[in-house]
Amino acid sequence: MINFDQKKGFSLIEVMISLGLISLILSFGLLSIKHINRSLVKSDMENLYAICTYLQQVAMVTNKKQFLAFDIASNSYSYHNHTENLSPYTRFGLINNTIKGPPSKPTSIIKKAITFIGNKITFTPKGILQPGTIYLTDKNKQYQYALTIPISQISFLRKYQYTNQWELI
Repeated sequence: MINFDQKKGFSLIEVMISLGLISLILSFGLLSIKHINRSLVKSDMENLYAICTYLQQVAMVTNKKQFLAFDIASNSYSYHNHTENLSPYTRFGLINNTIKGPPSKPTSIIKKAITFIGNKITFTPKGILQPGTIYLTDKNKQYQYALTIPISQISFLRKYQYTNQWELI
């Protein structure tokens, strides 16, 4: 005699609830990964900003020019015989070939990830920095940041984030 009261397996509702919970957990995981990638690029930009500020101060205190040289191929930069590497998720580059720049007054399409002459920033004893821009992106080319030094009587650094337009941060 077959007993139909004992169920074997899952009901359709139980399967749907399980799939819904799994998809919810996966979507939160993907959002976390995207947030981490964006944070890594921003962190590399903040580190570069701090080093530029440091070198500007050293140039003024020591009364000697300081230099920060960039190596696009190895995603690194050097100063005082010290080399810093960008995180494995960050690159010098652009998210696409249609972004206009520089960020403060975007007029023409950006063609180079680093616009400093010779891929090097010069910091003078008077505190003046060579003008140019460095563009950083993640390895998947979803997030774009820029560190700029505009042409001016008093040199200062600006940080930007690109989200369909440049935003000063």
